[in-house]
Amino acid sequence: MDLQDALTQAGWNVLPFSYRMLCAGVALLVGVGSAMFFQELAAGVSGVICFWVLQALPAVFAQKRADDLEADLSVALRLMAVQLPFSGFECAVENAVKTGLPNCHPALLAWARAVESGESVSTSLRRLSSQTNSLWVRKAAMQILFSYRQGSGAPLLALADELSARHVEKRRLFASKTVFLSAWFVVLGSLVPMMLAAYVLVGSAFLSFSFSPEFVLAGFALGLPLVLGLVVFYAFLVAPGGLRG
Repeated sequence: MDLQDALTQAGWNVLPFSYRMLCAGVALLVGVGSAMFFQELAAGVSGVICFWVLQALPAVFAQKRADDLEADLSVALRLMAVQLPFSGFECAVENAVKTGLPNCHPALLAWARAVESGESVSTSLRRLSSQTNSLWVRKAAMQILFSYRQGSGAPLLALADELSARHVEKRRLFASKTVFLSAWFVVLGSLVPMMLAAYVLVGSAFLSFSFSPEFVLAGFALGLPLVLGLVVFYAFLVAPGGLRG
């Protein structure tokens, strides 16, 4: 995915050049900080890894934003499908926006305002689809356009049912993943520090290993919190929309 598209789909109002400069600055700081505790090679590797991770973040958050939008999209489509035959397309869209669904409300509001400003329904839906990295949003845009032209809400109801079933399956899979993630968090937060402390003490006393105070400090104060933070961040990424506070 192109960086410009990733930034747009993630909802980050940042130019690609500015974001690359920010990534380079943060990676440089990480490399300098690593050089204070480790060798120069480790500092260079940590800087490169940091730059690569930061460059990948827009695509990751673009996919997360798409998943969040899909979580509430089924409700919005069902509301529009029910009201479309009785109140008309414009009123159905307005009522869907007024529901205030947290994940898809900004996208629906931007689309409704674009239509009110005179932009055609097809053009505004095409732009909405291009701003979201989601196949289901593209399907929803096609079905909304079809319902707008035909005046029928049946296609929207069918797609809403598919989205609901998909979201239930994603929640079931996440529930199984939480057991695995919880076990890893306990292991990394309790057993690994104890094993690392024992290794430092035994290695220094009996195996002639030398550990500098800076190395031990970096391991306990920086390394372990970073690893635990990555586990929590991964849980945040894989959590389906509607389960995060």
